[in-house]
Amino acid sequence: MDELKRMKHLILVGACYLDTILTVPRFPEEDSKLRATRVQVRRGGNCPNSLEVLAQLVSAGPHDQSPTKLHLVSCLPDAQAAATAEVLSSFGDSAVDIDFSHCLYRPGHDAAASSYIIRSAETGSRTIVNFNDLPEMTVGEFEKIADAFTEYGGGECWWHFEVRQVTRKLAQVSRAVS
Repeated sequence: MDELKRMKHLILVGACYLDTILTVPRFPEEDSKLRATRVQVRRGGNCPNSLEVLAQLVSAGPHDQSPTKLHLVSCLPDAQAAATAEVLSSFGDSAVDIDFSHCLYRPGHDAAASSYIIRSAETGSRTIVNFNDLPEMTVGEFEKIADAFTEYGGGECWWHFEVRQVTRKLAQVSRAVS
């Protein structure tokens, strides 16, 4: 526990997606058929992507200062779901430097939040369709997570919120800083 008190904690709160990107020669017309030239599936979401970059910076940075611990707070499918394993493994070597213990695993849900992206090779433009069947984080769930960081005592905690539902996030932010 003393080590946790000396650490700086950077906590990113936001959605984690699995993106399916279809590259097509041109945008299809409505009610038409078109073959994709490439398909790619990767993890998406502002907070998870930022954490991957931050993990690289932290591991490459000076190590004579107090260490910084990175945390993801996100709703994910059931802990045993294949989609959850895919999301967590997508962090690769960076996963060693990221704490996922504050993620909220949703029992009975097998699919991660998903984005389906159609990218036109002709213009480079894209159209994104999102789907997320996971229950959103409640204020009560967030309060428990914030309380866990309060127990770290002297450690500095910096919070970053990806905001989609402003009213709910404001309640979470006010709880985190009080």
